[in-house]
Amino acid sequence: MQKITFIIVLAFSFFSLTACNIIQHKNITGSNYQCLRWREHKNQVQKIVKYQTSGSLAYFSNHQRLYARFFWQQSAPDYYYIVISNPMFSNAISLYSIRGIIWLTDHKGKSYFSKSADEIIQKLTGIRIPLQILRLWILGLPGNAVYVKLNNQDKLQNITEIKDGVTWKVKYLKYNSDTYPEMPTQLDIIQDDKLVKLKIDTWVLKNDF
Repeated sequence: MQKITFIIVLAFSFFSLTACNIIQHKNITGSNYQCLRWREHKNQVQKIVKYQTSGSLAYFSNHQRLYARFFWQQSAPDYYYIVISNPMFSNAISLYSIRGIIWLTDHKGKSYFSKSADEIIQKLTGIRIPLQILRLWILGLPGNAVYVKLNNQDKLQNITEIKDGVTWKVKYLKYNSDTYPEMPTQLDIIQDDKLVKLKIDTWVLKNDF
């Protein structure tokens, strides 16, 4: 009986270590138990195919400040629709992504087409932000982060990602306990002297739009 118990304990310990090692390439900081809980949460989030969210954003840099409202609707990994509105503009900025083609309409009603959402946003607004990765960050997923730290609820607290030689840091400040799975409601995105603060007011998950 003692031998069987020992084998069970050994097997469980091995499983726990293996679960953490599965995501060790993310350089994750957390206990074995946290790794298991995080893996369960991540699997639930990755099942989300469709969602829509809305809230406010604030952008700060040494040369620019911007406050706006946003609406984001995701219908598939390469199908999304974003609206950014600002009291200074009579019309909102709309961005569609359909199978890798970006169609943006600015506040004056002029249309632009591109294959890079990041480039067209930076060209028109001066704001540099990786929209394709942001799609994962707002869900609370680390993407290809080189560093991940979990909070006491076994969800993302801090991540660091390097894209095209640029280092991005994301801090998760608050989650919504009324959604399942729990989704981020406040996060900061930092790149050098630039800061984007996102406050998410609503989440609608897995609905047909």
